[in-house]
Amino acid sequence: MPIKIDKLINQARKNSALAYANLELDSHALRTSIANRHPASAYFFSTEPKRHMSSLMYKANIEGQGVTTSEAADALGISRQAASTILNETTDAGWTVKRRNRFMYTDEMAGMYTQAVSQMLLEVSTSLTENVEKLVTLREIASTHLSLTSDDRSSDKDDREVKYG
Repeated sequence: MPIKIDKLINQARKNSALAYANLELDSHALRTSIANRHPASAYFFSTEPKRHMSSLMYKANIEGQGVTTSEAADALGISRQAASTILNETTDAGWTVKRRNRFMYTDEMAGMYTQAVSQMLLEVSTSLTENVEKLVTLREIASTHLSLTSDDRSSDKDDREVKYG
């Protein structure tokens, strides 16, 4: 019985896109859960620029370099004033430190960030990876174990049928 390989591939793509959507929703639910545990988490998860600033501050702490207000603004694609506001608010709260006009997380906040990200990676669905692997496997099967033949009666060249050979 012929199987339409394009339909199988399209279904695998839809499954991958659905898995990605679920991954985003799972991540949001987990971030919301984490945000309720600590005032810093609630602050950093409140907007996208703040969430990205959190990642930037973690990176600055790990690299031991710190970032200037201008570097933060450029990295996040926000105004220097917006970056300055976030950096000043987080420094006033004790979550970041300023040394020689360079900002980074405190060691305590870096530890909390590491723990939160580790928890997110453990708890978030792995279905995206699983679906991508299924798509790759499907393509391998199609190219190595099945013979693809064109349906001469069809004007659509992409509507090929797969016959077991």
